[in-house]
Amino acid sequence: CQRLIAWIDCKQFTELLDPKYQNGTLVQQLCIQLWARASKYLTEEKEYEQGLKINEQRFRSLAESSQDIITLFDRNYQIIYINQAGLDTIGLDQSTITGKSPAEIFKDKRLAQNIEHDLELVFQTESLVKRIAHWPKNVNSNNNAPIVFDWRLSPVLNSEGKVEWALGIARDISSIIETESALKKSEEKFDEY
Repeated sequence: CQRLIAWIDCKQFTELLDPKYQNGTLVQQLCIQLWARASKYLTEEKEYEQGLKINEQRFRSLAESSQDIITLFDRNYQIIYINQAGLDTIGLDQSTITGKSPAEIFKDKRLAQNIEHDLELVFQTESLVKRIAHWPKNVNSNNNAPIVFDWRLSPVLNSEGKVEWALGIARDISSIIETESALKKSEEKFDEY
């Protein structure tokens, strides 16, 4: 866009419209067409940028209202976005997490290695990775009990169809697991009688 604006210098354009520089009306028509196309291009680009901004606002609104942890990783496994639910679970703020890899964030090296292994699979296979992930007790300052997550990592493609990011969504299913366990114990006691 900046190159296009530099190329269509307003002074040069007005000089070409000056009759002393014109050789008939062909130059004038050409300049008017060029100016119209450049204006259309600039308008379309501005509309596209506004559309991207609106989409980003929608994504943030959805992600911030979710109780699931939503994280966006780049190809270096660095977090480029994490929603508030993720920040609350991990117990750190956005500035501490953004731009860091799981190995730089988590005290538990095994947890960090598992996350990075899943990220590698997404980038290599270009497909969804899902599993049940167990976070140990005291993985950070906020959790004093183990957490069980339904963990999904999806590839996010760029305009060339290549995986540029990995979108992670983790749902805390600890209470479901506990309820199922309690129900199973209750059934076993019932069967004993």
